[in-house]
Amino acid sequence: MENKITTEKVPDFLIIGAQKSGTTSMHEYLKTHPEIYMSSPIKEPGLFLPFDHMQKYFSKFFNLNLNSREQLIQKCVLSEYHGERIFGESSTYYTITDMSRSFDIPKKIFEANPKMKLIYCIRNPLSRMVSHYLHCIKRGYTKSPLNKELSVKRDYLLTSLYYYQLEHYLKYFDKESFKIILFEALIKSPKKVFEEVFNFLGVDYPNCKIEFKVHHQSTNRNGFSKEDLKLSKENYLNVIGPIRQDVERMKEYAPDICEAWDLSEETWVKKSE
Repeated sequence: MENKITTEKVPDFLIIGAQKSGTTSMHEYLKTHPEIYMSSPIKEPGLFLPFDHMQKYFSKFFNLNLNSREQLIQKCVLSEYHGERIFGESSTYYTITDMSRSFDIPKKIFEANPKMKLIYCIRNPLSRMVSHYLHCIKRGYTKSPLNKELSVKRDYLLTSLYYYQLEHYLKYFDKESFKIILFEALIKSPKKVFEEVFNFLGVDYPNCKIEFKVHHQSTNRNGFSKEDLKLSKENYLNVIGPIRQDVERMKEYAPDICEAWDLSEETWVKKSE
């Protein structure tokens, strides 16, 4: 019998981030599994953020006026639910800047479902920062050059400090609650990654064919050259210390990161510097 859609339905798992690290592709791939329902039509409903915060967000960016949390869930999350065995959503807000601490998001998640499974997609921190910047340029959030933007906004760095983000969740969830996915591995070996993810979620690899392709890929650099998207020596020195310390702490959760990520000054600093 088909499950009744209720506003009390709680996700079984979440893709918590990181922004610009393959979360849209992960969401779309998981959606193809017959036993998995992914939040739809909105990928990032922010279920564990205060409703008034998301109400303003949907009004501003989607021109969608929501009167209640129940309406958010019915219209944006469960509108296409047909009784699939497990249910997930993919709000990268959960690991952006200091939001997890400001809103105590891990506590809210734990209170809703102490057995929640958490998928965290991460990528080369410097590469993520540049992709984040291009996203902001494309959306019209900024017109500043990359290095000016990085020098005045700490958001880019904080979102790229993956252990810093994970640390607050570890107050509520044990290590086994997490599946850390390297964006670089997802691009290189998607079938292998998804075998691991499906095993983590407790479902079999589907018989249906999964079309692996990159979603929301930056197909151009918005007119920037490769050199335009490198860091000044000053910006590099400001971020590389915190990043290297954070990467060292993340090795327990993702042992392959040092091998996968080039953080060298030679690669990332503008030649004119």
